[in-house]
Amino acid sequence: MNKTKIGQALVDAGVITEEHLFKALRDQRIYGGRLATILLEKCYITEKEYFEALTQKLRIAAVAFSKGTIPESVIKLVPYELANKYTVFPYGIRDTATGRVVVLAMADPTDQKALAALYSATGIEFEPALALESTIRYIMHDYYINQSGRGSYRYEEIQFP
Repeated sequence: MNKTKIGQALVDAGVITEEHLFKALRDQRIYGGRLATILLEKCYITEKEYFEALTQKLRIAAVAFSKGTIPESVIKLVPYELANKYTVFPYGIRDTATGRVVVLAMADPTDQKALAALYSATGIEFEPALALESTIRYIMHDYYINQSGRGSYRYEEIQFP
């Protein structure tokens, strides 16, 4: 699903207007960036509305970074270069009927090209989950810079103004 379809899903859910979507897509063409980030920065939508609308409309799980630990063994499954390039962070491992999958917090969980590239590079099956780009970038900075990319990652609830 591309950015226009995500935007249309938000319009269909009644959390933004067609005009908001048009303006955000225009700004994205001019300045770049992710559609969700633009909508949030312009206060067209709240984080809560964004998460609720997309998880319901697209039937995609959301990652709640409220309190917990991500084992180093999980984080190391996705090399930093790929995590940074696709704005993703491994969150956990889940057993499914077909085997184990890595739950991947993604700024755009509908990005099939990113998922295919990650699979091609790692050979790992991923289950995408929605997370805000700002949250993923914060966690990546905290883990790879503040924590030197070593050990498990412990997080508390992350809230942005």
